[in-house]
This record gives sequence, structure tokens and C-alpha cells, in this order.
Amino acid sequence: MRNNSNVAGTSAMAQGVEIAKTSGYYPNPIVCSSENNCRIPHQHISNETDEPFMFLGKVVNDGHPRHSDYDDALRKFRRTQACLISSERMAQTPNLLKIDWANLRGRHDLEVCLFRIFRSLGNLEAIRAWLEFHAFEVRGPTRVVGENYRPRNECEPLYSFGGSWDSDEAMRHRPSLLWRLTGLTLIHGTSVNIGLSESGELVDVRVS
Repeated sequence: MRNNSNVAGTSAMAQGVEIAKTSGYYPNPIVCSSENNCRIPHQHISNETDEPFMFLGKVVNDGHPRHSDYDDALRKFRRTQACLISSERMAQTPNLLKIDWANLRGRHDLEVCLFRIFRSLGNLEAIRAWLEFHAFEVRGPTRVVGENYRPRNECEPLYSFGGSWDSDEAMRHRPSLLWRLTGLTLIHGTSVNIGLSESGELVDVRVS
């Protein structure tokens, strides 16, 4: 029975290496060495000061109605590095593929960290490759409003992009206590939905 979270994480990373090597997306920005260590280039390292977390295109500041939901996650993950495994947190050039799934306790942690990582990657193909590396079934982008719709502001999400795991894949990356003890899970899967503005800027990340 697969009941060890470290084993599960190692297996998921190895799977990501194989996916990256055979990706159908070109050019694939992920580069894997012969030692099965993969890296993905990033434009910069995002943080709360320079690129504050957004919900549906609006900054989640003290006056935002959802601020209390995200307050703890925003304090824990002010920098992208805080979302990564310990060996990457102080690295001069952190490897953004090495997200610390085990340290992300709930949906709000996940949403804040994925927002940080995706903003750091800086372009759609890099985000697609990151999702594929972590075994998400990628979809989109698709426009979610009519062609004649005029956005109310420049950060309103008009396009949807993202990926999903089935229940087995979700447990391989983020095993629950029930799954570790019994091999069973009540989770049907995990979906990541990314909102993009008219200009293609990432303005929303939601996990369900």
C-alpha cells in the first residue's frame, strides 16, 4: 500500500520528469538533466509587495470582502520562495517546479502559492508546461464572456485556463491522512482555474 507522503511526492516528481521529456507542447520550456532534475525558466520572482494577490481581478487588501479568508495564507506566503521545498527557499535562482505540496494546508494556501508561481513564470506556455509537469490535464484558454462584452476594468478575467487531477493523481501529490492510512479517499479530484484579463495578464487563481 502506498502510505508514505515522501514516497508519493518522489513518485509524482519522477512522473513529471517523464512527462516533461515527452511533452507535445513546443517549445517546451522545461529542461531536464540526465540526473532527472528538471528546471523551468522564470521571468522574475513574484511577491506580495510588487504583485499583490488578486481575486477575480481585484487586489485582496484589507478592504476586500474576502481578505479574512486569505489573511493567513498571505502572511505565510508573501514570497514565491515560501511556496517551495526547503532547499529552494534561500536559493538565488529557485526551481519553481519544486512546490512544497505538503506545506500547503488548504485551498487558500494553494491559490496564493499558485498565483505567486504562475505570475513568476510570466507566460502562458510556461504555466501550461508547469501544470503538465505536475500531471494536470490542461485545458484552455477559452473566452468566458461574449466577443462584444466590454470589461468593466482592465483586470477583469475574460478567459479561463487551467487543469485538473482525478482523485488518484490528487492523492499522489497531496495525500490525505485517510488515504495514507487506508488507501481510500473522499476527494473526487482537484481543479485549478486561472483567470486571464483581456491583455493576457493572470488576475485570478481558484482551486476546487
